[in-house]
Amino acid sequence: MIYFLRHGQTDWNLQHKLQGSVDTPLNETGISQAHKAKGDLKDVEFDMCFSSPLQRAKKTAEVIFGDKVITDERIIERNFGVMEGEVFHNFDDVWNLPHNVKFENGESANDVKVRAFDFIDEMRAKYKNKTVLVVCHGGIMRVIQSYFIKDFDGDYTNIPVPNNCEALIYDLRKISACGV
Repeated sequence: MIYFLRHGQTDWNLQHKLQGSVDTPLNETGISQAHKAKGDLKDVEFDMCFSSPLQRAKKTAEVIFGDKVITDERIIERNFGVMEGEVFHNFDDVWNLPHNVKFENGESANDVKVRAFDFIDEMRAKYKNKTVLVVCHGGIMRVIQSYFIKDFDGDYTNIPVPNNCEALIYDLRKISACGV
């Protein structure tokens, strides 16, 4: 089983700022959410934990799993380049672009898909019989969910972003590549 968990809340979440690859910390609510998630997951025996190296994800992972968290660049949030720090009240606006479009100094949805799918393929190959916690970000969780959707139509805006510290659970033994 693999548990994908979105990091706890940051001040930029509250301010509707596009965080992307900016290394923003958890706020007090985010730390509380991480502790609540730890309680919610207390009966799950994780074999290992992977996290984005960004502190908001890594701190969430450490609260839940301890100090043996493995960071992986492939699950870092999408780099939105010059748009990071901008206020958006509808984040679909930045995902509702052709998948090869990238903002200046950023990456495209296709770039994110390549690295996220590579990560999931590795999880399936090496850890399908393990219970794994993966702490990452809302945007990349859209892309991760698309991996598990048979006949995904390519519209990431149709995929909901999980709430802070909300988990999505998949059984890696029961899926084929890029779809159920």
